[in-house]
Amino acid sequence: MTPVAESSSSLANSSLRTNVANQRSRVLQGTLFVLFAAASFGFMPLFNSWSSSVGVKTEMIQFLRFGIAGIVLTCVMLVQRRRWPVGPLLPVLIFMGAGLYVLESLAYFHGLRFAASGLIVLLLYTCPAMVAVMARVLFGTHLRPAKLAAVITAVIGVGLSAGPLGLENWRGLALGLGCACSYASYIIISSRVIPRVGAIEAATVVVLSAATVYGLLAWRLHEHLPETVMGWTGASCLALLSTILAITAFLAGVQRIGPVSAATLSTIEPLVAVIVSQWVLKESPMSVLQYLGGSLIIIAAVACAHLDRTRKSAS
Repeated sequence: MTPVAESSSSLANSSLRTNVANQRSRVLQGTLFVLFAAASFGFMPLFNSWSSSVGVKTEMIQFLRFGIAGIVLTCVMLVQRRRWPVGPLLPVLIFMGAGLYVLESLAYFHGLRFAASGLIVLLLYTCPAMVAVMARVLFGTHLRPAKLAAVITAVIGVGLSAGPLGLENWRGLALGLGCACSYASYIIISSRVIPRVGAIEAATVVVLSAATVYGLLAWRLHEHLPETVMGWTGASCLALLSTILAITAFLAGVQRIGPVSAATLSTIEPLVAVIVSQWVLKESPMSVLQYLGGSLIIIAAVACAHLDRTRKSAS
């Protein structure tokens, strides 16, 4: 081999090693971003408890959460000189925030009054199965046997997770599933709207719309602002850690490792929520059957994500 050929081969190997190292770094960064986002979402019940424990009501907590997040996103829009959504898509975004996101968050946080936070988060993860069913009903999307099996698995998981159904358990179950249903509707609409508007632009309108509704609810119910440091800390953590930073980190993670890997890693959220609920909040422990049901729900969620990737690759 001539010196020139040896030099070219050495440069090619060096470039290959650099690309591999960069790819590994990118994957590691993406993994850490998604894990941070999932953990931040899993801590929402804890942050909510900080405010609710000092007498701040759910509607006021959510008004502060979305209000603070809306201010931050508005500043981002102004600094980066992004264009505000206009035209026929604007009412859709407002409905997503003022309607679906408000329903989803109301069901989630009121559900915490009747069921363990770990169970509520597990029920939220039936969302992928609900999306599959809604897509079939609304758009005629083919529900393949494998996806149908995932839906059935999620249903069985819900049945096991519900446990002994007293009155309060029924309320918690209904609110948890209502939360998942609202979020599934949000996902279906956002999948058709956000690509035409932009993630930051859409999120800003959605968050500000939700803040407006919660502000009106808090005013109508005569709810008061937090009067203690603990109350403000809980609402601020919900806004900054479990909303702004969590959403930003998740999107950054998706860009680096893809939606399927991100969706799979995100299933640590219910694990974090269960740990927080039992070790920090000292809630009643879940039974073996409930853990089994939760595992089936997570398996169904991961299966739906991988089946979606297979379908897109085939098309």
